[in-house]
Amino acid sequence: MTTYLYPSGSSQTTVRDPDVEPEENTTVQVIGSSQRAVDGTLRQHRIAKKRRWVLTWTLLTEAELSAIETVLDNDSTLEFKPPTLGTTYTVLLVDQYERFHNGIGWGIRATLEEI
Repeated sequence: MTTYLYPSGSSQTTVRDPDVEPEENTTVQVIGSSQRAVDGTLRQHRIAKKRRWVLTWTLLTEAELSAIETVLDNDSTLEFKPPTLGTTYTVLLVDQYERFHNGIGWGIRATLEEI
């Protein structure tokens, strides 16, 4: 399986698959609004869904660590295609990613949110 994560508008870049399938760490937030007329009839109703992924990579090689950090350090929107979904999502990095060392190797934890 292949995970794509790259800045919007650039060429498609492959990164190592996260440790857990993104579908298992996905939350969906429903965002809605409605407007009613004075008599109470519904005039407009909007619902959108936003997905949020918490991705973790562990035991990264120096090259993998550098590749993922380079993409996440980009201040623009990102394109994210999870390995088992056929859809590419436009996402933003939520807050800062976390770089950690677990005694064996380096890892990164990042939260991406669909825009």
